[in-house]
Amino acid sequence: TRQQLIKECRKSSAGPFLLALVGHQYGTASLPPQVEVSEYQLLLQESQRAGVSTLELERQYQRDENAVPPSYRLRARSKQEPAAVKEEEAMRMKAEEEELRKQFWTAVSRCVHSGVLSAERARGFSRSAVDADVRFALDDRPLDDIIRRCLVYVHRVVGAEGGSERRQVERQEEAATFDPRTTAIESQLLSELCDNFLPGLITTSQLIVYTTTTKCDCRHGYTKARRRGYAESLCQQVYSDLVVLTDGWSISEVSGDVLAREQAEQEELCDTLSRLYDVIRPEEEKLLQVRDFVQQSGQQRPLVVTGGPCTGKTVLLAHCAQQVTLNS
Repeated sequence: TRQQLIKECRKSSAGPFLLALVGHQYGTASLPPQVEVSEYQLLLQESQRAGVSTLELERQYQRDENAVPPSYRLRARSKQEPAAVKEEEAMRMKAEEEELRKQFWTAVSRCVHSGVLSAERARGFSRSAVDADVRFALDDRPLDDIIRRCLVYVHRVVGAEGGSERRQVERQEEAATFDPRTTAIESQLLSELCDNFLPGLITTSQLIVYTTTTKCDCRHGYTKARRRGYAESLCQQVYSDLVVLTDGWSISEVSGDVLAREQAEQEELCDTLSRLYDVIRPEEEKLLQVRDFVQQSGQQRPLVVTGGPCTGKTVLLAHCAQQVTLNS
C-alpha cells in the first residue's frame, strides 16, 4: 500500500521522503486499507441487522493477526495491463467498486446512527486517499522525521466552475444526484487539512508548505490552459525545491549510520555476486572493455551493457566493481 511505501521511504531515506499535492477538490473517499477488528465486526453486525448482505465486504477484507491492534486489511486486487482489460470489463469493475464503497459507507452511517461508532471516527473513514496518506506521514511524528524531509503543495482555485451556459446546464444535471451531506463533509475535511492540520505543522515541525491560489475568469472557469500553466510552474517549483533540500541536507549521525549500513549491505551483495564470476584465463574481452572504460579520463560516453535475461550482466559489473575497489 502507499502508506507502507511511505513508512519504508521514511526509514531508508536520509533526505526528503514525502512530496504531496493537495488540490482544490477533496477527492472521493476510498475504502480504508485497514479496519480494526472491533470496528469491522460492528460494521458487519449493523448491516446484517438491517438485512443487508455482507458477503462482498467479507470477501474483500482479510484478518491480519500481525497488525497492532489486530485488524482486517483490504485484499489487493489483481493488476492487469490496461490493454488486457476491455472497456466493458473496466466499467463493470468500476461499478462493483462503487457499489462496495456505498455498502461500506452505509454500514458506517448505521453504526453512527445506532450510537456504536462515534461521528469523529466515522469522519476518519470518509477521508480521501491523499488526506489519509498525508496524515499518516506527518501526524504525531518527531521533528527529525519532518524538518527538511517533506514538501507539501496546496493549490486553491477561485471560480473554478465558471458561469458559462454549458457549465450551468451541467450543474443542473448534477443537481439530481447532488448529496449535500457528502459535499459538506468533503468541504469540511478539505478545510481541516489545508487550514488547520498543515498550518499547525508549519509552526510546530517546520513543515515546508507552499500555497498557490489561481483566480479564474468567472465566465470560463478553470480552463485547460490554466491547468497546464499551473502544472508547468509546479514542476519547476518541485525541481527547484528538491535541489535546495538535497544540496543543503546535512547528514546527521543517525542518517550517517543508515548510509553506512546501506553501503555495507551493497558491498556485501557485490562481493556475493562477484563470486559467481568464473572465466577461464585470459580474461574475457568484456572485462577488459570495462576496465579500459574506467581507466580512461574525460570519458563523455556512458557505459552500456546489453544482454538477455540471466546472461551475467549484473555479475560482470559486480566483479568489475570489486576489482576497481581492490586496485584503488
